[in-house]
Amino acid sequence: MKKQAYSIQTTYAETVDLIAAIGHEVSVVVEGHIGSGKSSLINSLAERFPTHRKVYMDMTVMHEGDIRIPAINHERKTTEFYYNESFGLHDNVPVILMLDEYGKASKPVKDATMSALVERRFGNARMHPRSIVLATTNLGAENVGDVFQAHHRNRVTTVKMAKTDAETWINQWAKFNNIAPEIIMWVGERPDVLHPYDYYDNANDNVHIYHPKAQRAAFVTHRSLEQASKIINHRDHFSPVALESALAGTVGAPAAVDLQAWIAMGDSLPKRAEIINDPTGARVPDQVAGKLMLTYQAINWVDDTTIEPWMDYMARMNKEVQALFCTTVIKKPNKMFVLDCDKFTSFAIKNQYLFA
Repeated sequence: MKKQAYSIQTTYAETVDLIAAIGHEVSVVVEGHIGSGKSSLINSLAERFPTHRKVYMDMTVMHEGDIRIPAINHERKTTEFYYNESFGLHDNVPVILMLDEYGKASKPVKDATMSALVERRFGNARMHPRSIVLATTNLGAENVGDVFQAHHRNRVTTVKMAKTDAETWINQWAKFNNIAPEIIMWVGERPDVLHPYDYYDNANDNVHIYHPKAQRAAFVTHRSLEQASKIINHRDHFSPVALESALAGTVGAPAAVDLQAWIAMGDSLPKRAEIINDPTGARVPDQVAGKLMLTYQAINWVDDTTIEPWMDYMARMNKEVQALFCTTVIKKPNKMFVLDCDKFTSFAIKNQYLFA
């Protein structure tokens, strides 16, 4: 395995900070790996700028008519363009404009949006001065059809966003976004499934990921893991064969096979209703892995009506598992119900060192 960085790369958080600071004056084009979360940058920026209008454009499916259409001004005997209402030109509101997959756009679509990307202008109308404009594109070395001409590239700022590693993905995102615990546990055990392809000269050294030297119909990315999680979370409604087939078509056959052990463990755990209805009598898994998986589940489903029975159930497990739950759930955006629970605050007071 070869471990090397091909250039200076920003983390996801650094990329958001950069665009938030300069995006109203400098257009940033974010280059990154397939499925690594580039498209989600608009959501992170929207959290920073809640009064901005989100304008997301998937450039791979856009036609020039989706951007602008010619119009005749009969009074002046001139022509002009009418632009898509989403851009906010008609009501002069600040927008966050993401031109996603810009490198794959057709030439007419690039021509129609280049003035917005470079000058924050559509025709003769300028965008609101607080508007943020950014674009995304895949790495050229991935060979998926991204083209960015040199004179266009020279007018913007290009940053290469690093592929988020497994630990960061789990601890800063997956735990808080209803990702199936089976996925979290698997990625924790197999961090190489989120390695960049350029760690490997030989594509077969990591059969789980996209590699430009290999033909793989499905593979593991941050995006496909989220899709796989949705499939796993609803597995009670279809057969095991359908589950494995769907996973193979989402994250690839090697990953689908690997995941089966974790899915089997998840199926063997006590259900949420059992824990809520009988927190002092519901079965506690013998294996540490099972306890961890239950805890990841609880982080997602616990709320103001279930926090107390969960605290009673959790008290029957080892302190490390209790610490995992309490130090993680306190970081959730909607954590007030936790702070209002006497059993939680009592645990926190007794174990203050865990929260330092």
